[in-house]
Amino acid sequence: MQNTIEVEVPKDITEYQAKIAFNQTGRALVALLLMFVLVVIPYGLAVLFTNINPTVLNVLALLVATPIMGWGYIKKDGLHFEKFVKYRYQRIKKPRRRKFKTENAFDTVDTYKKVEFVEGEVYRYDIKKKKIRRETRKSIRRAKKDFARALKTRQ
Repeated sequence: MQNTIEVEVPKDITEYQAKIAFNQTGRALVALLLMFVLVVIPYGLAVLFTNINPTVLNVLALLVATPIMGWGYIKKDGLHFEKFVKYRYQRIKKPRRRKFKTENAFDTVDTYKKVEFVEGEVYRYDIKKKKIRRETRKSIRRAKKDFARALKTRQ
């Protein structure tokens, strides 16, 4: 049997990212380069060669620069910006709680009142929805089972 020693590694060491240049990580350097190419150069050219209001240019530069800087620098709960935004979007799109829905066998018996046979096809009149519905063979079998189940539970 071997004796082993376990040592806890501090968070500072596990979250360390190597700095490449100017005390920036590779991701941050790429973000700075993108910012320079997509924001600073077009902004400078627009100020020099066009008569666009500087306030409008500032707002446009801010709108372009914010996602780039978020991608390069923001890290929330150990996730990079794009993954964090993706998970937040999924959480909004797909709610965490699902509603429990049941089907009442008595409702299926009581809602379909009139059954009509027209040229070998079955049509039912749905009282709640006030619509005539064409039934397929599967739905007819299912309706017969629901009807039989409802009759058994009523007795």
